[in-house]
Amino acid sequence: MYPGGNHITLSSLFYALNHPTRIMLLVQLIENEEVPYNFFEYSGSKPNLSHHLKILKQSGLTYTRRDGVKRYIFLKRDLIDTQFPGLIQIILNNKDNIH
Repeated sequence: MYPGGNHITLSSLFYALNHPTRIMLLVQLIENEEVPYNFFEYSGSKPNLSHHLKILKQSGLTYTRRDGVKRYIFLKRDLIDTQFPGLIQIILNNKDNIH
């Protein structure tokens, strides 16, 4: 069971995937088990990064674990694979075409 629930709606999935920055963040989460908040490869502002990470979390795709003052972001990989089989591979196969 994941923090924040175990269901992803189709509309929240499409909303989360409707921005190239969020797809790029998802690629980083797919390629790494966990990503510390400050280690995301992102050229925008911290408030903008927080906004995109919040949308990914609200959509049900990710969850956050705190360790003191550090935050780690995780992908709900098993849940995504169960509800949307093949989605992770589709994202990886198209990571060079994110605009």
